[in-house]
Amino acid sequence: MDVHPDGFGFLIPFNHEEPNVYVAKENLKDVMNRDEVRVEVTQSFNDGKFRGNVVDILKRHQTEFLGFYRPHGGGVLIVPLEAKDRNHVFKMAPSQSFDVTTLKSGAAVLCKILEYPSKVPGKAEIIRTVEDPESAGMDTLRVLLEASWPREFTDSAKSYAENQAQRWEEKVKDRRDIRKIPMVTIDGRDARDFDDAVHAKREGKTIRLWVAIADVSLFVEPGTALDKEAFERSTSVYFPDHVTPMLPEVLSNGVCSLNPDEDRPCMVCECVINENGLVQSYEFYEGLMRSHKRMTYEMMQAFIDKEEWVQDEIKGLEDGLTTLIDTFRILNEARNKRGSIDLDIPEAFVQLNKDGTVHDITSRVRLDAHRLIEECMLIANQCAAKFLKDKARAGVYRVHEEPDAKKSREFIEFLSLQGINAIEILGKKWERKQKQKHKPVGKDGKGKDQDTGPAINDPEDYATLLKRIRKDRGEEDPVVQALQPMMLRTLKQARYTTQPKGHFALADKDYTHFTSPIRRYPDLMVHRLIKEGLGVKASFDPADDLENRCQHCSDQERSAMDAERKLIDIKKCRFMENKLGEEFNAHVTGVTEKGIFCQIEGHFVDGLMNADRLIAWGGFQFNAALMCYKTSGNRQLHLGHRIKVRLAAVDIKMRRIDFEPLELIG
Repeated sequence: MDVHPDGFGFLIPFNHEEPNVYVAKENLKDVMNRDEVRVEVTQSFNDGKFRGNVVDILKRHQTEFLGFYRPHGGGVLIVPLEAKDRNHVFKMAPSQSFDVTTLKSGAAVLCKILEYPSKVPGKAEIIRTVEDPESAGMDTLRVLLEASWPREFTDSAKSYAENQAQRWEEKVKDRRDIRKIPMVTIDGRDARDFDDAVHAKREGKTIRLWVAIADVSLFVEPGTALDKEAFERSTSVYFPDHVTPMLPEVLSNGVCSLNPDEDRPCMVCECVINENGLVQSYEFYEGLMRSHKRMTYEMMQAFIDKEEWVQDEIKGLEDGLTTLIDTFRILNEARNKRGSIDLDIPEAFVQLNKDGTVHDITSRVRLDAHRLIEECMLIANQCAAKFLKDKARAGVYRVHEEPDAKKSREFIEFLSLQGINAIEILGKKWERKQKQKHKPVGKDGKGKDQDTGPAINDPEDYATLLKRIRKDRGEEDPVVQALQPMMLRTLKQARYTTQPKGHFALADKDYTHFTSPIRRYPDLMVHRLIKEGLGVKASFDPADDLENRCQHCSDQERSAMDAERKLIDIKKCRFMENKLGEEFNAHVTGVTEKGIFCQIEGHFVDGLMNADRLIAWGGFQFNAALMCYKTSGNRQLHLGHRIKVRLAAVDIKMRRIDFEPLELIG
C-alpha cells in the first residue's frame, strides 16, 4: 500500500500488469505505508480506474521509524517523521528504560515498533535520539528505514561468524592447492570485499581459465542463525557512503574475502576455452588459493593500454594478465556473435563530503578492465548452470525471459518516432518471418481486427539494432543514451527460479549466479548445490522449498535496487538545492504527457520541465503521435534536443527536481 500524506492510498499489486486501486482515508483502517494488504474492489470506472476498501493487513512492513517526541497527559507520544505515516501516533512503552527527562518536546528519536496502531495508538520504544533527521548525513538511514532493511546482525549471528572465522583452517586440509597459481583480484579502488580472483594460461590454441570464488558456504552453514539472517537480506545494499552487507564484516571483509597474500578457501571453476570462445571442458572443485595481487580496474586498464607506470606494479604477472586480455577479447567476440545484448547504460557516481553533502555527481566510467572481469564471471556462471543441470539434484538459475510482444511493438514504434526504422535495419527476411508469426488475433473492444504487427523476440535482433544505432549516431549521442534505458524497460526483469528457462539478454540457454556469494544469497545456494553435486556434503534439507527461496531473493534484490536508486535521487536533490535560479545547458532524455525530462551537461543530474511550463514558455503542447512537444508554428522538442534551462525548484522529500525552459540550443 502506497499511502499519501493526505491519508488516502493506492494498492500497488504484486502483479504489475494489474491496475492500482484507490483507497479512501476512511477505508484504510490502520494501514501504514508499504504494508501488504488485501483489498476488496468496490467500484470500477470506464477509464480503467478502481476504488476499494482494505479487508485485511497481511504483513506489516516497518519495524522501526524516526519520530518526534511529544509529552502528552503524563505520558509520551511519538509522531512519525515521515509524512505518509503522520496519521498514526505511538505511545512510549511503559517498560521503556530510555531516560526521557533530558528530551525536549519535538526532539527527534529513532524508535522500534512493539505494537502497531489498531484503532488505538501503537506502542514503541525509543532506541536513541537523532540530532537532525533532515540533515544530509541522515539520508542513508532514512532510506534503510523506509525499506525496513535490517541494519544490524543479532548477537547469535555475530558470535557464530566470529567462531567460524577462527576455525576454518582445520577444515581445508584435503583441498586442491592452487596457491602457486598467480591469481589476481581486479576490483574498484574503494572495494573492501573481494569475491573473485582470476588467472589465464595459454595451452596451444586453447586458454585455460581459472575463476576462483570465495567459499562462503564453508563459513555459513544451512539453518544456522547467520544463514537465516543472510537469507532474510539476500543481498548487500550499496550506497555512496555506506554498505549494508549480507554477512558480518568479520566474514565479508575478512576470512571470506580473497585478500592479497593470504591463504583463502575458494570454489574454483577451471575451464578450457577454444579459439572460438567456446568452453571445451570445465571442472568445479574446492580449492585453497592465495591472491598474488590486489589490482584495481584502473591498474588493469593501464596494462591494457600499455602505460609505463603500471609495469613495476605487476612485475611477474605479465603473462597471465596478457592471456586474460586475450581471453576477454575471444569471449566478448563469441558473445557478440551469438547475439547477446550489450547495453551500456551510464550510472551515477556520487562523490560525497564527510558530512554526507554532495561534492559532485558524474557518470561512472566503464573500462575494458570492467568488461574483462565481466566476461570471466559470465563464463563461470554459464559453466555453473550447466553443472547444475547435468549433475545436481536441483538448480537455482538466473533467468531472463523473452520480452512481452506488446512492449516490443511499442519500442519499434518509439524508434520510428526518432527517425529510426527498425524494420529496415533488421531486413526483409526478418520482416517476412514476423508477418508469418504475427497475424490478426480476433476482434478488439471496438469490433476491429487486432493486428499484432512485428515484434522483436530474438536477442540478436536487439543487438543488431543497438549496434546499428550506435554506429549511425555515435556512442555519446543523447538519443543513443536515452534509447538504451528505453530498450531495458522493454525487456523483462531477470529473476531467480529453479527452472532453467534461459537468459534472453545474454542469449544463453542456461545461466546462474555463482561468482558473488559474499553479497548475493542465490550464489551461496548455487555453491551448496555444486558441492552436493561433487559429493562433498548435502546442501539443503530436501524439504526446503527452493522456489520460494528464489522468489524471496528476487524480491529482496528489487527492494535493494529501489533503495539504492532512492538515495541516488535524494543526493541529486541535495547537490542541486543550493543552485536555485542557476542556468544550465541540458539535453532531452524523455518525453511524456506530464512534461519533458532533461539531463544537465557536466553533471549526471536530471529533472522535469512540466507541461504547464512548456505551454507558458512557448506554446509547446504534447503530441502523442510524434512523441514530442510541438507549437502551432511547428517548432518541436524531441528526444536528444539541447536546451538551456533554469533550476526552478528542488523537493528532497519527493526526490524531484524541476527546471524551467529558457531557450533552444542549436
